[in-house]
Amino acid sequence: AGPPKTKADASKIRPASGKGKEGMAKAGSVPLLDTDKGRQLWGEIEFVGVETITVAGKQVKAWHYRVSGDVDVNLWYDNSRRLVRQESVDEGHTTLLELTKVSAE
Repeated sequence: AGPPKTKADASKIRPASGKGKEGMAKAGSVPLLDTDKGRQLWGEIEFVGVETITVAGKQVKAWHYRVSGDVDVNLWYDNSRRLVRQESVDEGHTTLLELTKVSAE
């Protein structure tokens, strides 16, 4: 994933309707891998919009996506298509991961 190259790219991402049982595919769903438990899940990907957020102490433009269905995750990517923020809810607990430092390569 990452920021769309054009507005046309963003328009190709559409949410599916409804939620189903865990592990059950629905029209418009994409398969996901639960990296903690090794099981297959299903989710719908929605482009939320471009937002300005703080990353490693600086204001940056970020492309915000929401993945819903068997999971509840929000993802933000910077201009380099780097994941800079992830917010998820699992079993009622919210987890926030943020990029805090960028080192020279």
